Amino acid sequence: MPATAYLLGFTDFNNNNPDINLFNNSVMKAITVSSVPTPDIAVTEAVLLDDVVAGQPTQLAYTVTNVGEQAINQQTWRDKVFLSANSTYGSEDIELITKPCQNVTLAQGDSYSDTLTFAVPLPYSGSMYLILKANANNNPYEVNTDNNTVALPVNVILTDPGDLVVTDITSESTVQSGSMLHVSWN
Repeated sequence: MPATAYLLGFTDFNNNNPDINLFNNSVMKAITVSSVPTPDIAVTEAVLLDDVVAGQPTQLAYTVTNVGEQAINQQTWRDKVFLSANSTYGSEDIELITKPCQNVTLAQGDSYSDTLTFAVPLPYSGSMYLILKANANNNPYEVNTDNNTVALPVNVILTDPGDLVVTDITSESTVQSGSMLHVSWN
C-alpha cells in the first residue's frame, strides 16, 4: 500500500554562514513510497505419516508454497521441526530436525514438497505439539511470516522399556593369567 513520506532538504543546517534570511534555507517535498513486492513462503500442508513413538523414527510430509507477489530465485533457507508443550513456537521448544533448502527457485504460486524423518527423544510422552517452521531463518525476507509455522497436535507414545534378562553364561572354568577367556551368554 503506498504511503506519503516527506523529503526535507537543509542548507547551512548548523548556521555557520551569515545569512540574512534563515527561513528560505530549507525545503520540503511530499513523495509517494510504495512497498516492493516480496515472496511469502507458506506451509500449505503438513501431515504426520506415522504414530509418534518416543525414540522411534517418525515421518512428516509437508508442502510449502510461495503465496507472495514476488518470485524466489536461487535462495537458501532452513525448514525446522520442533517439539513443544504448546501450539506456539518459543525458544524453549526442542529442535528435532533442520532441513536445509538449497538454491530454491519458486515462482508465484509454485511449491515444493518434502518428507522429514526424525525422532522425539525419550522420555517425552503425552499431549504435545510438533511445530513445523518453514524459512526458519527468514531468508529470503518476508513481510508476513505468520503462515510459515504450523503446529500439529500429537500424542507422543512412550513404549514400555524392554526387560533384558541374562539366562545363562558359559566360559572355561579355569584360565591362565594373560590368556583369552571365551565367554558366551543367552
